[in-house]
Amino acid sequence: MGLPLSRTQIDKLGERLRKSEPARPEDLALLEQLLRAHAPAMTEVATRLKGLGLAPTTRLKTRGTLIDKLRRQSTIRLTAVQDIAGARVVCGMTREEQDAVVARLVDEFSEARVVDRRVSPTFGCRAVHVIPRVDGCNVEIQVRTGLQNGWAQRMEAIADRVGRGIRYGEDPDDPYGLWTIDPPVRNAELVTLARHISELIDAHERGTVAADAVRALLGDVATRAGMRPVRVDDAALIEAQRGALAPLIAHAEAELQASGDASADGPDRRGNR
Repeated sequence: MGLPLSRTQIDKLGERLRKSEPARPEDLALLEQLLRAHAPAMTEVATRLKGLGLAPTTRLKTRGTLIDKLRRQSTIRLTAVQDIAGARVVCGMTREEQDAVVARLVDEFSEARVVDRRVSPTFGCRAVHVIPRVDGCNVEIQVRTGLQNGWAQRMEAIADRVGRGIRYGEDPDDPYGLWTIDPPVRNAELVTLARHISELIDAHERGTVAADAVRALLGDVATRAGMRPVRVDDAALIEAQRGALAPLIAHAEAELQASGDASADGPDRRGNR
């Protein structure tokens, strides 16, 4: 099918969408055409992934999420957005098995680019991205382990409640808002804990932290993400709850320190997995 606009026209459309509030109806119509043009490429990628014995899920970005991305990332060109069409492959696998899946995808899509977000995570979110170009359209394939995906799903749940900006490294909309748990915790503390856990997961998958420690902390985030956040304006109460997550964060920091020590000792702690 190919793209309905030239690259220059697409980038000009992106600039208008970034600057216009609200977006003009004619620009929204062009954006919708652009999104639909990616659908056949996404379907082809999914079919080829299934042919490899994988079970991908797919999605096209919505107009709203794409416009939001352009406005949050003020320097990105619309032609540089690589995940308008996306596929995800999630398996309960080790890091080495993840590498093997990526190698199979590179064999299948010989001209694909590979971005290793385990090495350079996006504010805690880790995966390996394989990005083939099909009929002029990028399709971003995210390859995640079970733990990487579990973390990402819980962070999405938190973002839905405290502000989507945390996905881009921003503070929660209300950093001092409290969650109705016992004891209550602040939004900012919960996000801090989640990012510590991302580091723990990575350390575990490199073979330096026990799986039980990761599961316990990940479960803690799952519990908190299921609770209802409330606004509390009592400064004294907020101050009293500042340390509510301190033991868990200290635990995470201790595990990270231990993982650094273990790295110096060699790989024999892989038996802790």
